[in-house]
Amino acid sequence: MNHLTPNGCNRLMNEKTLHPLISVIDLSKQTQNVSFKVDSYAVVLRHYPAGSTPEGRQSCDFTEATLFFHAPDRPIDLSAHPVSGAGGRMLIFHPSLFCGLLLAKELRYFTYFKYKTTEALHLSACELRTVERCLDHIESELEWGVDRFSASLLSELIATLLRYCQRYYERQFVLRHESSLPLLQVITRQIDHYILSGSIPKAGQPCACHFAKRQGWSSAYLNDFLKHETGSDFVEYFRLRRVELARQMRLEHTHKDAYIAHLLGFGSVAMLQRACPVGPVGH
Repeated sequence: MNHLTPNGCNRLMNEKTLHPLISVIDLSKQTQNVSFKVDSYAVVLRHYPAGSTPEGRQSCDFTEATLFFHAPDRPIDLSAHPVSGAGGRMLIFHPSLFCGLLLAKELRYFTYFKYKTTEALHLSACELRTVERCLDHIESELEWGVDRFSASLLSELIATLLRYCQRYYERQFVLRHESSLPLLQVITRQIDHYILSGSIPKAGQPCACHFAKRQGWSSAYLNDFLKHETGSDFVEYFRLRRVELARQMRLEHTHKDAYIAHLLGFGSVAMLQRACPVGPVGH
């Protein structure tokens, strides 16, 4: 698989290079499906032909267009996004462009760059117009040329686009709330089973990927899903479930605190009692 810079991606797509570290590529002109890696961030906007459905789109999602996000060195497979009759654009930008600028620090908050393509963002007509305007502004700045203002202006324009995308993902989680409740119950049961099975003393506390794989999700999507549905990320939600299960077991009075502390991975009885005080239990 080709491993490209933004400049190399321009050559592959027969696009003129206006800046060596950033490019906006018109995908409607592409006549072939290609797969490649790029050492930069990528945002792929696709318009799908009528009747087609991108993988991962739910019945409660909008259908005007779809955005895919790729972190550096992750494969971009345009053959997975049909070209014929579809069109769209692709923004590619190298992180070194923003050294010393706010966007360099802010990028880590745009967790959707770690999502799978099946966790894409589906846009309404209004949202699509905003995304298109953002891309137009970036293209306009690229056409101006490179000077001492370029990096800061491009950084601000890209940051504006990414913040809009963050807002739209929040909206997508809201629309999916009702259909997400059964999934939250499934994940909660899986976490509870891990805790109650005594896995923590044997294998330690799991990472989000342990449960994300079971859903076919990325760890980043699971983390953001839990934050939206529960207000806690995976680490905090796992901690809260462990404390709640320990509290329930202590209230049931069927096991001694020493057994509960060992089973649920608390370091000692004192740590268990501090984490979930329930008053005198007679043990």
